[in-house]
Amino acid sequence: MEVVSAQAYAKVNFVLDIVGRRRDDYHEIDTVFHQLEWSEPIRIHPARRWRARLCPQRIAPAGNTLERAQRCYERWVGPALPVHVAVKKGLPAGSGLGGGSADAGTWLTWQAKQAGIDVGDPRLQQAAVATGADVPFFLSGAICARAGGIGEKIEPLPGVEAALLVAVPGLRLSSAAVYQRYDAIGGDRIDVSAWLAGQKSGDLCQMGRSMGNALQRAALSLAPVLAEVEKALWALHPLGVTMTGSGSAFFALFADRQCALAAAEKWQLPTVPIHVVSLRTV
Repeated sequence: MEVVSAQAYAKVNFVLDIVGRRRDDYHEIDTVFHQLEWSEPIRIHPARRWRARLCPQRIAPAGNTLERAQRCYERWVGPALPVHVAVKKGLPAGSGLGGGSADAGTWLTWQAKQAGIDVGDPRLQQAAVATGADVPFFLSGAICARAGGIGEKIEPLPGVEAALLVAVPGLRLSSAAVYQRYDAIGGDRIDVSAWLAGQKSGDLCQMGRSMGNALQRAALSLAPVLAEVEKALWALHPLGVTMTGSGSAFFALFADRQCALAAAEKWQLPTVPIHVVSLRTV
């Protein structure tokens, strides 16, 4: 085989509601994912045995989502090809931007293609959801999608043309810890249908007003500094602000990249990196 190069794209959750809790303690969600024009490169090389390498290596192998994807693939689907998967990390870990899940989804898609397996194959879907709740979205190939269940029920949606300011506080929040805190203190209900109505009509203002995350209260209680990040984003007068995933990154919606760039010049938290990012549309 030849060396394969690909890009793993970050995502945000425009809306994220918790709609129930299953007997196995997994939470059922209703969310809208959207990919960003912010990615990290992956190279897949032929090798004597399967292995993954992240550069820089900041995550122990046991916590590497690619390693988990390979184990899940071999459990649910079959032997993985002996390849070396190398990722040049550029997406912030533990921020809710889906970097590890994007890596896993990109590799699973490639592996399935090599094995002649459709990405909708139930075995592959099981491997994806067992790897992580965001992985089925990346496996689906959708740019934007509504997701239900624990993340495995994917309904592709049209992409949104807009830009974001993404603030990354530099602290990692454990998804398990955020969900546990949510179980203890609860969170706001999020009207996903209102956001979808805004998207259908092309009304960015309504999409901005409808943004929200049921896990935000739990994340703020674990890391109160995030409240300052949210406040600083609102001070830039965007169309909307919310947290992505289980945190810790927050993002603000703007009509276009020029508006986002102009707002970024007024950013008041120099210790928190901010990124101007277009939403991915192709």
